[in-house]
Amino acid sequence: MLAQPPRSVSLSLRLRILLSTVTTQGGWLGLTFVVWLAAGASISRHGKPPGRDDFHLALLLPVAAVAMIPLILGTRRSWRHVRLLSRGIETHGKLVSKREIANAETSFWHYTFEYRTAAGTTHRMVVITDVPEKTLEDDALEPMVYDPTNPDVATTLDHLPGAPKIRDGQLMDGGGGALLFVLPLATIAGIVTFAVLA
Repeated sequence: MLAQPPRSVSLSLRLRILLSTVTTQGGWLGLTFVVWLAAGASISRHGKPPGRDDFHLALLLPVAAVAMIPLILGTRRSWRHVRLLSRGIETHGKLVSKREIANAETSFWHYTFEYRTAAGTTHRMVVITDVPEKTLEDDALEPMVYDPTNPDVATTLDHLPGAPKIRDGQLMDGGGGALLFVLPLATIAGIVTFAVLA
């Protein structure tokens, strides 16, 4: 059972959720590429007077700005899940339908859950995945949280990155997904390299 909100959400779980979306990872990929281009330019001109390389570095700034757009958008979207975990009201949802939506290139699965609020009202929410999620089918009632100010906004726990686990009423990281941290760490390493050699 979850503690009453606002509740603690472990830092590792927050980071895993924030880094999980394809949009966010795409932004990190672009930023990593730009940062290491800049770091490479710094290495090549280290100890030399300012020249053409500085102009090339300046050209990377708008590219970095473009890479930041999906990073910001993806992080903003993921932050809603973090906020729900911290401030949401605990409930349980019943899986009322599961259907596959296929097109020429790929398939998606729609899981529809029905849940009740503390006020007794019934709501539904949909989880969309690109692979069948057995974790969304293994419980008769799935653990969920919903926004008390807007009960139509909710999330199940089992489909979130980091596989959140409840320990002493708080939400902890269930582990896995370490590769999510590769691009951010590579970006930080590139920034450090550029700062040292600039």
